[in-house]
Amino acid sequence: MVSVPFGMGDLTVGTDVTLRRIDVAPGGFTGWHWHEGMVYGYVAAGTLTRVFADCSEAQDPAGSVFQEVRGEDAVHQGVNRGDGVLTVFVVYTAERGEPSTIDAEAPACATES
Repeated sequence: MVSVPFGMGDLTVGTDVTLRRIDVAPGGFTGWHWHEGMVYGYVAAGTLTRVFADCSEAQDPAGSVFQEVRGEDAVHQGVNRGDGVLTVFVVYTAERGEPSTIDAEAPACATES
C-alpha cells in the first residue's frame, strides 16, 4: 500500500490519497465497512460483487471502473463469487491521518435466516 499527501483538483491540502491492490480468494469477502472519503476502483481480474446495506447487489466484471458512495449510511462489502482470484485496484481519499475504511456491523438483512 502506498499513501501520499495530495493537494490538487477537487482535493484539498491535507488529503491523503492511497492506492491499494486487493486480492480476494474465491468465496472470500472484504467484510462490512464504509468510507468517509471518495473511493474509486478498477477490477483487474474476476468479478466484484458489491453487497449494499439493503442487501441489493452490483456486479463489476474485469475491466470495470466503479465509485463507492461515502458515508456511514453506505455500508457495503465486496464478495468474490467466482472460481478465480478477484483483483481490484482501489484509490481512497481521506483527511490526513484518518482511516480510509471503517469496519461496520452487518446490516439486518444480511444476518436474517
